[in-house]
Amino acid sequence: MRRSDSCSVFQEWALDFVHRSLAKELGGPTTGTGDLRQTAMTGDVLDLGCGDGSVSAWIATRKLPVARLASATELPDEWRDRFDMVLSFTALHWVRDHAAVLRQAHKVLKPGGLLAFTMVLAGPREFTPVLDIVAALAPWRDHLQHYAPPTYPANSGWTEEFILAHHPGGCRVGEDEVQDEQRRQQLFVEAYRHLLTRCGFEVETLEVVPAKANADNAEELKQFVAQWLPHKQRIPEPQQEAFIDEVVDAYLRHTEQSRAKGELHMWFDLLQVKARKRAG
Repeated sequence: MRRSDSCSVFQEWALDFVHRSLAKELGGPTTGTGDLRQTAMTGDVLDLGCGDGSVSAWIATRKLPVARLASATELPDEWRDRFDMVLSFTALHWVRDHAAVLRQAHKVLKPGGLLAFTMVLAGPREFTPVLDIVAALAPWRDHLQHYAPPTYPANSGWTEEFILAHHPGGCRVGEDEVQDEQRRQQLFVEAYRHLLTRCGFEVETLEVVPAKANADNAEELKQFVAQWLPHKQRIPEPQQEAFIDEVVDAYLRHTEQSRAKGELHMWFDLLQVKARKRAG
């Protein structure tokens, strides 16, 4: 798997999270600088989704054999109790049935095995309205007017549905509570903790953390957006670069970010989870 050379909000953050949280699980010496390239991985590891590819690319340098491909919500029964670790970085936000994912991760982990993942909970608030405006302009509207793109959980109403389905308070959670952003985030974390426990995990880390995507210039920011913006796939390939250019330029104007300052950025909220399969 080839890692993209373009900037990534998640690469440094995800590698640092693995280094801090999983060094003992991976085994072997570390540099102490947060660089996982000096870490020797041991045990059987299952990677669910590749995110931007940075972590998967690092795993590939360990020359681990790839058994097969499978759905995260329906892993093979022959993998039961097989893996020491299940990892996923910036991929599970595209999966809606997290109960199924957690049950499958529990199935394939050995007793005491570790589940660790990050996913994007919310994308940059300023980006969506700008994208909607650009998508309505010629020549893009002919390709996007009937397109319903996948969106991050907190941007699509999925977190509210998740809270009602999995929070121990269930239907007793008031509508006004889920409308308040800070309270909704708290309820979501409580609901996710409850679901992890029900699926047979002991929770070690569960929190929502802000992540800032920095770029030295507009071209780097455009490369980053091109990595994950699903709308791009609807645009004819010869026009994709022009579409990304227009979207990012409009975003920079909307947020009044100056290219001259070299401080171009986007903010994301990430969910960070580390949990262990209960033994016995």
